[in-house]
Amino acid sequence: MSGTKRKAKAVMGNFRTLLLLAALLTPTAGYAEDVWEAFLTQRDANALARDGRFVWMATSGGALRWDADGIGSDESRYSLFLPQDGLASALVTDVAIDQAGNKWFTHGDPDVGVSILSPEGNWKVLGSFDGLGLNPGKKSNVVYASGDSVWIGTESGATLFINQRRDVLLTQDDDGLISDNVLSIVSRDGETWLGTDRGISRVNRFGIRNYQSSVDSLLRNNRINALVFGPDDRLWIGTDDGINFVEDDEVTLDFSYRFLNNLVVRSIAFEDSSGTFVPWFATNDGPYRRDVRLATQSGSGDPIGTPELSNEVMVDSSGDIWLANGDRWLFDYVPSQSAWRNRCVPGLVTNFIADVVVDASGVVWTANAENVDQAPSGAARGLHMRQTDGTWTNITVGRLSNESETITCVAVDSAGNRWFGSRRSANVTIGNLIKLPADVNTVPVAAEFEYFNIENGAFFDASPVFNIEIDAQSNKWIAVTRQGVATLGSQDVLWSSFTPGDCLLPVDEFGDRPIDMAFTSDGRVWVALEEGGVTVIDPGDLANPADDVCEQIIPETEGVPLPRNQRVIRADRFDRVWIGTTEGGLFMYDTRADLWYAYTVANSNGFLPDNRIRAIAFDSADRIWVGTFGGGLATLLPDLETWLEPYRVEDNVRRGSGLTDNEIQSIHINRLGSPEGKDEIWIATWGGGVNKLIFDGEQTVSIPTERETVSPYPNPFRSAELSVSSIGFRNAPVGCTIEIYTLDGQPVTTIDGPQTEGSPDPRWEFENDFNVRVVSGIYLFLIRLDGAIYQEGKIAYID
Repeated sequence: MSGTKRKAKAVMGNFRTLLLLAALLTPTAGYAEDVWEAFLTQRDANALARDGRFVWMATSGGALRWDADGIGSDESRYSLFLPQDGLASALVTDVAIDQAGNKWFTHGDPDVGVSILSPEGNWKVLGSFDGLGLNPGKKSNVVYASGDSVWIGTESGATLFINQRRDVLLTQDDDGLISDNVLSIVSRDGETWLGTDRGISRVNRFGIRNYQSSVDSLLRNNRINALVFGPDDRLWIGTDDGINFVEDDEVTLDFSYRFLNNLVVRSIAFEDSSGTFVPWFATNDGPYRRDVRLATQSGSGDPIGTPELSNEVMVDSSGDIWLANGDRWLFDYVPSQSAWRNRCVPGLVTNFIADVVVDASGVVWTANAENVDQAPSGAARGLHMRQTDGTWTNITVGRLSNESETITCVAVDSAGNRWFGSRRSANVTIGNLIKLPADVNTVPVAAEFEYFNIENGAFFDASPVFNIEIDAQSNKWIAVTRQGVATLGSQDVLWSSFTPGDCLLPVDEFGDRPIDMAFTSDGRVWVALEEGGVTVIDPGDLANPADDVCEQIIPETEGVPLPRNQRVIRADRFDRVWIGTTEGGLFMYDTRADLWYAYTVANSNGFLPDNRIRAIAFDSADRIWVGTFGGGLATLLPDLETWLEPYRVEDNVRRGSGLTDNEIQSIHINRLGSPEGKDEIWIATWGGGVNKLIFDGEQTVSIPTERETVSPYPNPFRSAELSVSSIGFRNAPVGCTIEIYTLDGQPVTTIDGPQTEGSPDPRWEFENDFNVRVVSGIYLFLIRLDGAIYQEGKIAYID
């Protein structure tokens, strides 16, 4: 997709140990060809509309079109539309179709407006500048189409469009609506009824009349979720507490529907059963046909899903009944069989992703629903696995263990083993550190997972594992809630621990929960504490706890601008330690220069779009990628001064980008991962699934295109079959440097290239900077010449 990248440059002031940054806008950076992909679940359907043979669904994972008359597999019968296709946001809350065949979509993300898809396949987005009347920070809720007239209900009022041009804008302050938060709409005979969170507004040529429970005592609840005229000419009203009617301009009750009392009625539709109209209700207790609550099992025995997530019921013109469900997305009902048919497709089962990583074979792993207490009802626990053919599989109860695991984090070591942290297992015999060996290359079964607990050396019994990081020696560093940091050696047998009151701060001083770990080339480990600053550990020999050296960086003390609450910590190849805080912005400590840098929304002119930092990663060009929790994705260039314009959902259409949620939990750089050999930036979002970005960056130095390719030899390196002990780099250019990294970007060592023409080929002895031999695995090499990337590649070392 094409778009313009804007930059902001920071002006540096040399103040003691803190460099204060103030951003100034600079000219446009030119055009770029970023490539976005999004992976979401469409099982949480919010609304439905029928257009001929197609059923359109508004889901939290895009707009989905189902071919109801098609044949073949379910997967072959649907088409998905996402931001990279032209949709303003992946979070779609409602859909309606006007008489010209245009599809209108409202969105649950603020400031993005309304998307329109024409019958010819062209996209258009209506925003505030197009007359939508959407105030800053507000969302569009509902769309209702009748002929060429389309009403949009937002959190800022209601707008009428005729032939896509605004005709009327109604608000509470200017026109007397009972509330600006419009949730449901229906029109008939020159009147429009607007359901809001505070009652109903009836709009006609005489003005506006409001209905509210405090005045119209029969109205059961002021939150109006559904408005529809029934075949009996009554206006049926779905509220948060049963249903009401309007007859002869007054609110009434019908005691034959008292079974709906105390239920949230989200949608009402009518089935023509042999000339008799039968009402359907989508409620928080599941779907009802008249007064019969429908069975929650389909004809094949598959469950409909969580009943409280029934969002809309629709009876189309052919009499088919469809249910939009927030857990398994789409069902159609077969009255003769009294059964549902599940129209589900494979893919993600939740859009709430805590972590993402790509292993050496190209398989993507995600951790689902980091904190299940904060995740919506129905958010899945366990893992997603995306195989190299693009197939997603959810691995949960029955595959992962005998208990319901909530996976908090994912990591991959140099040997290709996958490591997972869990937070829900209460059984100490199972453990919360889980390993999937590298030789398991298919969808795993329960027996293939290995668990670490007290019985095999772990000191942290059933305490939740919050994070796992792996150093260049393939040691596993594990952040354990309230118990400290554990270390598991490269052979998975040697345990060490760093506990509160010992190396870490005591529990009663700042609250010691370790959040994250980072590693610098001098062997030190930097531990971010949730409330206690940073602990720096020089572990020395892990087998000898007596040589551990620990230092505390106390926040908010002289020379340390760091706020108290930390969230993420990373170290780049220059030994600069980057710290993301809970709400205080981004900080960087240059360990070599002993200088602190501070980056905030204010001093970056908004190019760091939010001070809540959740993720930090470095790409092959030394750009710093920053994931915020609410502001989207930010990029700081290697000069440490210049920010690119951030990626945000509300800017997708203007920029041609494809971010699906502004709340980012994790970033993983899959170096050289794309077919073109470019970095893949994988983004775990909290509500928008997983995004992949192939960034079209700018070269800092022009490299001639006609040059000899550097070739590592022998590659793969199998030590048992060779008489040599090192790998060479043929055709390395004079004056270059060769940097070696683990797959997840941890620096291993740097080798100098030839200094003159004819010099011997540079060689790597498979040792790190401490002259310790590395473990078997896949390693990345990156060759730099004159400050620019000359070539990248991979080395396979098999000891």
